[in-house]
Amino acid sequence: MAPSAASFLVLKNIRKSYGDHAIIKGLNAEIEKGELVSFIGPSGCGKSTLLRSIAGFTKLDSGQIILDGKIVNDDVPHKRGTGMVFQNYALFPHLSVESNVGYGLKILGQSKAQIRDRVEELLGLVHLPGLGKRRIDQLSGGQQQRVALARALSLNPKILLLDEPLSNLDANLRVTMRAEIKRIQKQLGLTVIFVTHDREEAMSISSRVMIMTGGLVEQLGSPTEIYDRPATEFIAGFVGHVNPLEGNVQSVNGTQGIIRVSTQLGPLEVFSNGGDFQTGEAVKLIVRPEHITICASQSPAGCTGKAPDGNGQLVGQVIDAMYTGSIVKYNVSIGESKLIVEQYNPRECGVFSDGQRISMKISRDVHILRKGEAA
Repeated sequence: MAPSAASFLVLKNIRKSYGDHAIIKGLNAEIEKGELVSFIGPSGCGKSTLLRSIAGFTKLDSGQIILDGKIVNDDVPHKRGTGMVFQNYALFPHLSVESNVGYGLKILGQSKAQIRDRVEELLGLVHLPGLGKRRIDQLSGGQQQRVALARALSLNPKILLLDEPLSNLDANLRVTMRAEIKRIQKQLGLTVIFVTHDREEAMSISSRVMIMTGGLVEQLGSPTEIYDRPATEFIAGFVGHVNPLEGNVQSVNGTQGIIRVSTQLGPLEVFSNGGDFQTGEAVKLIVRPEHITICASQSPAGCTGKAPDGNGQLVGQVIDAMYTGSIVKYNVSIGESKLIVEQYNPRECGVFSDGQRISMKISRDVHILRKGEAA
């Protein structure tokens, strides 16, 4: 793989095994300067091993890590130009906040005045001014995470590596710290790699998301690309709920870019989105819960006329409803098939009861995969 001119970090044919167990299997990826890229994937896919390899804490079996035009495979961690925040923060409990933040600067032999000024600057950046004298055990979990972040930034790293840094925080604080990391990344123009198991976290914070499985990259793209145009059914299901519908292409309208597909729910029209599909071809439709609109209760007569997107109405029965405030998630049966449906603004639309019959329509703007891509 030849790196592009914009590539700041190039991962070239990366391989890492422990004994006979291959963790990373010839992985290739490129990251541009100033991006925030999240690595996500199932447990054991190699995302943390890859991050530690970039940092220099794990030695590769083969391949190249090229950072800012330089191969850094043989460089020790503190000479790679990387800063890392660990999952458990790895702070020194016997040192104060300012001593933790300034630790690397002290090792490099900077003067007390230089260290003091830099620590004050960083504590201001992470919104902890005036807390330099506190002990680590006097801080909340969120404050400790900010100290770890300030320490990682102290040496002006070329790239910041975050290994599930929010996993020890409660749900509300995670959301707050997400925004803080994004703010700091933008303010400093940092290149950041963020490893997380939380798909919502990855999708909300990232410039691009790298989905990994089996030690390889499944897809690397923007959150919108990953969600709306997943390369495989695995990716579609990993980043959100999906109702997969198998079918065959009945007809192709190239002028309008519309494909008619036979499915277990009946014929559906979908946009081809530039795909060159052929009549008779086996496909799978990736129908998200939000692609399905509930238009009436009791019978399809509640949907006035033909659905605007050309798909007829479906009649189903609510199995159960999960009300979460701004959204209601329904499990709906249509004959032998079951669908997950999401309805927004329940205060306006109402909430349908278990056992109630409802009428629905499916948008044309679903994603379509060929049979080989649906694995």
